Amino acid sequence: MKRIVNLMLVTLAFSSCVPLYYMPNNANIPLLKEEGETVAQAHYGATDDMNFFGLNAAHAIGKNTALMFNTSAFITDHKPEEVSSPIEIENNRNYNSSVRAFMAEAGVGFFIPVSKDSVFVFETYAGYGLYSANRALNSNQSITYNIHRPFIQPSIGIRYKRVELSYGLRLSKLFFANSRPSTAFEIDEIAMSGYDVWDKAFRLEHSFTLGIGNDRIKAQIQWINTPFFNILSETATGIEGNSNISMGIRYRF
Repeated sequence: MKRIVNLMLVTLAFSSCVPLYYMPNNANIPLLKEEGETVAQAHYGATDDMNFFGLNAAHAIGKNTALMFNTSAFITDHKPEEVSSPIEIENNRNYNSSVRAFMAEAGVGFFIPVSKDSVFVFETYAGYGLYSANRALNSNQSITYNIHRPFIQPSIGIRYKRVELSYGLRLSKLFFANSRPSTAFEIDEIAMSGYDVWDKAFRLEHSFTLGIGNDRIKAQIQWINTPFFNILSETATGIEGNSNISMGIRYRF
């Protein structure tokens, strides 16, 4: 009991902020207009405490239908903060000092120009993503886990000569699985409750994207924001809001 109490005091001292167990990836909004059109994109950006890079692609398989595929890797060069622990290091099983994640997702969607010659395009996609991640809170506490994330993503955008501009709204639900916490994490009720609150939580993510260039190649910047307050799920009210910004190149062919 004394060890558990001591460890909780360590956690309160070094875990005053809620760790981000989920990081939103770049929103793929291709703004397709016709069958056979393909869009590929590479990007690099940053979240509140991590950097990420990824690849997105979309292809119009029919007059108004399309497929999308996205991958992202989240990494950081920050070292976990050193803390003393009442737990002997040789008994602290499953500890991993990295803070990283990798995700891949696929979706199918519907797109339509608002009118034949209109610069406005409406799209909506539905799909499924899988994350593999590890989060080290400090030099003693870490947890490895997976996230299953089904999503729906409606968007509206403008394609006009050298400029593309879009707004997307991605609604997803997070399902955490295959958790492997370190011993120092597992016996800490405070840390575990902070992790558990993310499970089965809805996330509502707003994205704004601007692309400038020519018909085929555009430089792109995107901002994604997830509000702190989420009325869709009681369990999500304890989750911090977060945002990220990315820059990249988009190629249309």
